[in-house]
Amino acid sequence: MTEFEDDAPTDSASDCMYERHAVGLRAYLIKSLRDPELAEDVLQQTFRKYEEERRKRSLAGGIQSAEEQSRQSSSNNGLSVGWLYRVAQNEVAQRKRSETRWNNHRQRLGLFVSQMQRASHDELVAAEQAQLVRAALKQLPAALRDVVELRVLEDLKFAEIAEHLDIPLGTVLSRMNRALAALKRALRGIDLDS
Repeated sequence: MTEFEDDAPTDSASDCMYERHAVGLRAYLIKSLRDPELAEDVLQQTFRKYEEERRKRSLAGGIQSAEEQSRQSSSNNGLSVGWLYRVAQNEVAQRKRSETRWNNHRQRLGLFVSQMQRASHDELVAAEQAQLVRAALKQLPAALRDVVELRVLEDLKFAEIAEHLDIPLGTVLSRMNRALAALKRALRGIDLDS
């Protein structure tokens, strides 16, 4: 006995419905899902729901004998072939929605991971570049380094730097020019735009 035979309907009305419509329903599901194993799972789930609904309706409307139920084979307590296909179609739609959600989740997760890796890489590169610039800045003479630090780190204007250091504005500008040239030489070959 296969695992699917265990799930097959157990009474004569269900057996009759299964025998009459399982082949067509399976073909519909294979065409819709393009996966025979998944189609078989959905087929079994559809007949499981059929059996549950049939039992629920039987209890609600009084229990009928198997003979009376088989006489109502076209409707089976109001459960028609259309009902079976509608349940199967709903199951297919649910599986496809789940698959789409999972694929979207996987894509978003992949995008997030790649952004994090890129961000980590960018942060490491930026930190390394900052370290190289700090090292080059330390190599400058104190007079040049002071002008650069006040301009870049303190964000002072050149006139404010001249006032702060008590030196002429022209001297501040020439020191800044010489400091930038020295930094450019020290950092030659290093791509600071990355």
